[in-house]
Amino acid sequence: MRDITEDEIKSEFGEKTFLRGLDYFESNQVGMGVVKETTIAGTVRGSMPYPYMVEIEIEDGITCRCTCPVEVMCKHGVALLLQWINLNDSFVDADHLLASLRKKSKEELISIIDSILTDDLTIASKLAFSEIVKEKIDTEAVSKRLRHIDRGFLDYYAVSGVAEELEDIKVVGDNCAEEGRFSDAVEVYLSLIEWGVDVFESGVDDSDGELGDVVYCCVEDFTKAARELEEKQKRNLIYRVLDIIDSENYGLETDNMLYGLATEKNIPVIETELLKRIPTSEESSHVEYSRRRILELLSDLYRELGMLQDALRVIEEAGLKNVGDYVLMAKVLMDQNEHEKAFDFVREHMFSEEDEIDMRLNDLYFVLLHKVLSEGNRIEVNAEEAVALALYALSHSVYVNSERYKVIRDVLKEIGEYKNFMSFVKEKCEESVAIEVLLYEDYVEEAISIALSSTTVYPSLLIEVAEAARKKGKIKAAIRLTLEAVKEGLTVKEGFTWVDAPVDELVKLVVAESDDSVLKEAVDYIHNVGIARLFADSLLEKNQEYMMILLKRFIRHIKKEELLKYATELEIGYQKEIFCFWISEFINRSHLYYDDAVDILKVLKGMTSEEEWELYISTFMEKNKGKKKLMEKIEAALL
Repeated sequence: MRDITEDEIKSEFGEKTFLRGLDYFESNQVGMGVVKETTIAGTVRGSMPYPYMVEIEIEDGITCRCTCPVEVMCKHGVALLLQWINLNDSFVDADHLLASLRKKSKEELISIIDSILTDDLTIASKLAFSEIVKEKIDTEAVSKRLRHIDRGFLDYYAVSGVAEELEDIKVVGDNCAEEGRFSDAVEVYLSLIEWGVDVFESGVDDSDGELGDVVYCCVEDFTKAARELEEKQKRNLIYRVLDIIDSENYGLETDNMLYGLATEKNIPVIETELLKRIPTSEESSHVEYSRRRILELLSDLYRELGMLQDALRVIEEAGLKNVGDYVLMAKVLMDQNEHEKAFDFVREHMFSEEDEIDMRLNDLYFVLLHKVLSEGNRIEVNAEEAVALALYALSHSVYVNSERYKVIRDVLKEIGEYKNFMSFVKEKCEESVAIEVLLYEDYVEEAISIALSSTTVYPSLLIEVAEAARKKGKIKAAIRLTLEAVKEGLTVKEGFTWVDAPVDELVKLVVAESDDSVLKEAVDYIHNVGIARLFADSLLEKNQEYMMILLKRFIRHIKKEELLKYATELEIGYQKEIFCFWISEFINRSHLYYDDAVDILKVLKGMTSEEEWELYISTFMEKNKGKKKLMEKIEAALL
């Protein structure tokens, strides 16, 4: 185990967490501790009646996991590490212990185990589970282990601990699958899935998704292993899997388990049993949801088996009741390469409802028409209808989907309506939609014209137009659009934006090519810290006065390290000003920043004349004399 220091702990966990962990250490909240190779483990008492279990890996860095709600890099981990640094002789050295145990006789080891079991009988469950015979899985041992977790482990260890226990059990199934013992593997996976569904049904809090991840992986691995079973084995599992599917509604995708079981021989059984499970006496919305889920599952299973006629039959026998049924039918026809028939079917039903046209049918209209035309089939197309549906698709979308648009455009070109369509786009579509289409078609000048005259285009789209303008060498337009986007509230987070355009490059362009009056206006617009950072970086060489305005406005978001980095580029007068401003702001926020404030005061002292420093520090201490901890730190470090 390498040496670690308090400074390293503070750096890894953050000062706020470090100070909280220090309180726990100093108040003797750390219980037992064990060290083995590069791992430290132990218990730390917290706010719950039982202690939290902490495990820390120390290699190049420090990785901490805990059963507390925070789960990683928490104050309990800090407390345990401080205990190790200061009182490492209180830790059990597992490596030394194991070396000692290897020298003992069998009788001595059994006596030690007996003594351990007397103190903690729950350990017997793990010992028993490790004794599963490899030649054949002891399903009762798996069940006992799961019951042990169900009885109290879930409450005691919290979700993260339970997930680890389930992973240990799952490894048994994984090993069986690797050895070709697929029947044993699916039995382990099934037991874990059934347990997981029951636990979710009981209302366990899995907000971080750890349990769900384990169970979901079991579903995937069950499906793979089940494909390798014999026909009789698959048939025997059908009812058990259907019961799981029937009761699971937690996003675990247990429907997929049937793909591992379904064969041409047993699919009639699956169909009969699934159709029986469509409720008839519950709310109509629930009945319809169940019906749709089962029909889609059955048609997909038949398609997976290459039994396309049966996929069609199932839908037809169920009856076509709504748009979802039409979509399902069209997709099955597409699988059969009956594109023209599917197109006629979609066209017939998309206009049969009184409500608005469903976007799924609209998309299928163009996908199918595109396939029919590309296959060289002669088909009479209503050009006016196609253009109207294309405009409908664009006007009812949150954004222009490039793949959908390409299909629409290709169809309209094929039927000779592309020019009319583009005219309608400019005249009838919302400005944002028109701009996206124009950008897609590389009609940049027209996109710029609409964007500059619009009052409704959202900031990220303005940035996309600005970037297109920059690439075309239209610098003035790019600057105007970027400034307008900032004015309209453009936001970025930690250097990233939701649009593809490089905002940082556009900001550099604005700063480099604009005069002071334009920059002053831009600075006044900025209300997002991410944008502020981009402008501040670019303003360092151009105008440090405006950079200072931004730094002060967003000073609460600037940590000590970032401040010092900015200061190295500032003129000395601005350096002193921003240091004093930062210190004044942060010492009034929390005592957690006192050390940082002292560090900056040291830098300030080094760049200030003795007379100026004495005047500043005496005034500063008089103003803040009520902050006793801060005064003590300043006196120890600076006076």
